[in-house]
Amino acid sequence: MFDKLAEFVNRHEELSLLINDPDIISNQEKWRGLMKEYSEITPIAEKYKEYKETKKAIEEALDMLEENLDDEFRALVKEELSENKEKILQIEEELKALLIPKDPNDDKNVIMEIRGGAGGDEAALFAGKYYDKFRSALRWVIRHRYATIGCMVIMLVLSAWSFKFIPKVFVPALDKQYFTLDMWLPEGTRIEETDKMVMDMAEYIRGQEETEMVSTYVGRTPPRYYLSNVSFGPQSNYAQILVKCKTSKLSRQLHARLQDSVSLKFPEPLIKVNKFELSPLTEAVIEARFLGPDPAVLDSLVGQAIEIMRQNPKVADARNEWGNMSMVIRPVYDPVKAGALGITKASMMESVKSINDGLPVGVYRDNEKKVPVLLKSGNVDIADTHSLGDFSIWNGERSAPLSQVTERIETTWEFPQVRTYNRQLSMAAMCGVKPGHTMAEVHGEIRKEIENIQLPEGYTFFWDAQYKDQGEAMQAIAKYFPLAFLALVVILVGLFGNFREPIIILCVLPLSLIGIAVGMLLTGFDFGFFPIAGWLGLLGMIIKNVIVLIDEINVQHRSGIDLYTSIVEATVSRTRPVLM
Repeated sequence: MFDKLAEFVNRHEELSLLINDPDIISNQEKWRGLMKEYSEITPIAEKYKEYKETKKAIEEALDMLEENLDDEFRALVKEELSENKEKILQIEEELKALLIPKDPNDDKNVIMEIRGGAGGDEAALFAGKYYDKFRSALRWVIRHRYATIGCMVIMLVLSAWSFKFIPKVFVPALDKQYFTLDMWLPEGTRIEETDKMVMDMAEYIRGQEETEMVSTYVGRTPPRYYLSNVSFGPQSNYAQILVKCKTSKLSRQLHARLQDSVSLKFPEPLIKVNKFELSPLTEAVIEARFLGPDPAVLDSLVGQAIEIMRQNPKVADARNEWGNMSMVIRPVYDPVKAGALGITKASMMESVKSINDGLPVGVYRDNEKKVPVLLKSGNVDIADTHSLGDFSIWNGERSAPLSQVTERIETTWEFPQVRTYNRQLSMAAMCGVKPGHTMAEVHGEIRKEIENIQLPEGYTFFWDAQYKDQGEAMQAIAKYFPLAFLALVVILVGLFGNFREPIIILCVLPLSLIGIAVGMLLTGFDFGFFPIAGWLGLLGMIIKNVIVLIDEINVQHRSGIDLYTSIVEATVSRTRPVLM
């Protein structure tokens, strides 16, 4: 074959001189014949020249490998040698095809009809310039398979690393035109003062151009109007404002602006601006919960945790779950002195209750509503224990000053509300997160310091609220994942009857992380429960498509088509249904 190729090269050089000879050019018929012959053998001569250059490069690479080279340069030489060996095999096949004698009818016009070949009539669907380009790309990838695998591994590592830049919110907020504000005044505040404050705040919000409607609820939250709403109260210092904006976009804008402006306008109360969440709301985004028998020790531990939270600039509204202590004036009943006057402890408590909250004495029906009727002592100014001691206690027949029916009147400070968890006293350091940051981000920054707080004997600690809910949800997802994965492997091995194809399928699955990372970064979406659920669905589709692809490769290979062509054609045939 090479002798014949050498003859073609010599003839090509001879023809290149003849076609430029003026005597030959003057004879147009002879010149056209030589030009036709020249054009026919030019591809053969050029391909043979390329063959000799490639062969020379292989020989030079082999000589260089015998020399003392450093490891990096030797690797480059080996890579180039491998590529040239593949290239020279391809050139040899092309030369064999070029040396096949031409049919005398090659120059004549023909009408060609494309019919389905390998794969039946369906194969006719995959003929066209775009499919040919895709085939060429597949062949290039297969020829450079090691470089392709290396690039995929690098992209996979970069995608995993890029997740540190993707916000992580386990359950996102609803995109609604509503949001709420929770407001707490100091513990012990009268409900009339709370009502006045919330009305001023509601009027301020009504003045914003985005607002359509404002509703206020004093003392407790309204009946649950959506599933994830959290309940507070009854508390005289609490109020909630429900805000409806004209559109969801305007709702987001007003929500972001009120985060800072409403606290500056009303600095006295603690104010939380809340979005409507899909998951059940917690009192705070982050809660560090301590359990133990002594409220004073719990208060000290929670105080340390709150101080750590406040040192982080990303934390908002760090506070104690029990609120602030309020002053309590407690008369201690003396049964001997009170018994001599015929005044019972119940009479004393009813009289004292009429000073502040009022004593229920009946119910007034207003249509369907029941309004309690309260008996309150008028014109009573109780400023200290001495003035309370002069207050008259009435038992229906006689009266006496409170100081004459008590041992003493104590003044102390107590928490108005006490929480328990699993029958233990429980107190939490609570905080929110400033806009632009996530729970996972802030929790990761304060977690170590709070967990390093020394706990006395008999006291325990755990992270509550969203961190606990997310952990439980992830445990529920991961609980049966190993069993599902094992079942998947067993099914795949049973389907293919070997381990090679299942391993190929499982190796493809991690590559889905590349597309997920790119998509999350481009769209700016948060990574949480719904992206995880979508990812699991995507993995199922990938497994299905790879199973069908491998099965098609095996079908074509068993029909007599070589493996290389089977891989290319099966991949091309699966492109359209996967994209659709």
